[in-house]
Amino acid sequence: MKTIVYTGLAALALCVTAAFYACSPKESPVQSDFDFAGSQLRIALQTADSIRSAQGKTLAELPSPRNIEPDGSMRLVDPTDWCSGFFPGELWYMYEYTGDDFWKQQAEAYTGALESQQTNRGTHDIGFMMYCSYGNGERLAPNDRYKEVLLESARSLASRFNPTTGCIRSWDNWGPDFPWQYPVIIDNMMNLELLFWAARESGDSTFYKIAVTHADTTMKNHFRPDYSSFHVVDYDTLSGKVLGRQTHQGYADSSAWARGQAWGLYGYTVCYRETKDPKYLAQAENIAGLIFSNKNIPEDLIPYWDYDAPGIPDEPRDVSAATVAASALYELSTFSADSVKYRAWADRIIDTLSANYLVQPGTMHGFLLRSSTGHKPGGTEIDVPIVYADYYFLEALLRKQRLEKGETGQRIIPLRKRDLTTNKTGAIHIRIYRQPGDKNVSRLSLFPPVADHPDRLSIHFPLPKPMGSRKRTTIWLQCIMKQTERISLLPLYQISVSRVSSMDENGYKTRPLHQRLHECSLSV
Repeated sequence: MKTIVYTGLAALALCVTAAFYACSPKESPVQSDFDFAGSQLRIALQTADSIRSAQGKTLAELPSPRNIEPDGSMRLVDPTDWCSGFFPGELWYMYEYTGDDFWKQQAEAYTGALESQQTNRGTHDIGFMMYCSYGNGERLAPNDRYKEVLLESARSLASRFNPTTGCIRSWDNWGPDFPWQYPVIIDNMMNLELLFWAARESGDSTFYKIAVTHADTTMKNHFRPDYSSFHVVDYDTLSGKVLGRQTHQGYADSSAWARGQAWGLYGYTVCYRETKDPKYLAQAENIAGLIFSNKNIPEDLIPYWDYDAPGIPDEPRDVSAATVAASALYELSTFSADSVKYRAWADRIIDTLSANYLVQPGTMHGFLLRSSTGHKPGGTEIDVPIVYADYYFLEALLRKQRLEKGETGQRIIPLRKRDLTTNKTGAIHIRIYRQPGDKNVSRLSLFPPVADHPDRLSIHFPLPKPMGSRKRTTIWLQCIMKQTERISLLPLYQISVSRVSSMDENGYKTRPLHQRLHECSLSV
């Protein structure tokens, strides 16, 4: 495993900064920022309603705020726009933070407006569109309809995978001047989370295989030796060979487009979370190193739109790249041995955004952050509020809050008392009940986790002493559940030294259990 080492004054300064922030207590901006966001988003809802009313449009026709236009107006986009899922996601995050049903109702309405997109096979961005909206909805207010929509969305995304190239296609042909045969952009890394979710929920490993194949191919072909990335890689569909590499939305093909680097950091952090493959952790760490050791990163850690833009320091900033990176860093800090450093960088970004980049209260039609840059070479969305910057800002704040509460991206809650029964043959019977109707559990483990499979759904505990015939005892167990506090109905599992009964989507099956008597465990 290769890890790049960065030197120089910039790296030293950042290390000193990280140490300072790690050791210096500061008042968290989470509550004040969410209070501000609540006021702003109410304005955004009112403004969007007014625009639709003036244009004679319904919520389903024109659901989502995207940016502030040069004339100062709010731009709304239809459900097919790649940004359509971010505003519903913001509303879900408001509900997650406040518990206020007002935000839940708004989130449900705006999420439902995107239902038609589940069968949209003409875009790679369906992960952004549907997982940021329906994905958060399924996590916070699970129901069968949300799950069905997400699974169909995942099938739509998977349909764009080409096994010859090993990648999910990004853009379809725009017309006679379309310059690529099979373009794949770094942004695609953000859409893999939907496939990982679908693999868990459906039991169909195809989704998982597509996600890891795309991640591996991207790791191989998208990155330079210093771990900066190109924006676009073009593939030959007959041979799978790379035809060319470009940075379409950046300054030059050889430059490091800021948001592209953030997409890569976030995407490989997700890949490590879902696979526990150390190569993905190393990739995320190396991308973070590239970003925060860059000679052109500003002192406040809010990057210019491209790290190699020729007019620095007079180039536009890209707040969206900063919020994506901050959110990724908070999660990366829960996996990496350099957790203090990554969390300090994220805190620095959030503190800077809170102090200097929030819009004036009551302005900008309810957007939260100024100074994002969408596509400078294309002359669009330059130095303006953009919805995805706000979305990842709220996500980063929630992750920051969980870390400040001592959580590590997982929720730790007690389960109800269980009866554990053992006998002389070493058979163990444990009943695990969950609450009927609750379905959204992505990880479950009972302390302590199985050391060699920390990512698995597992039960692990010592046998009670003494072990007499039909000895019966009651124990307390704790459950780590990623992303949700919900516990739903589990069947009775019978665990023995020689055999284990478990359940998959096809019913019960058995397999050997190779554990010593005092270390019995169940993994599914």
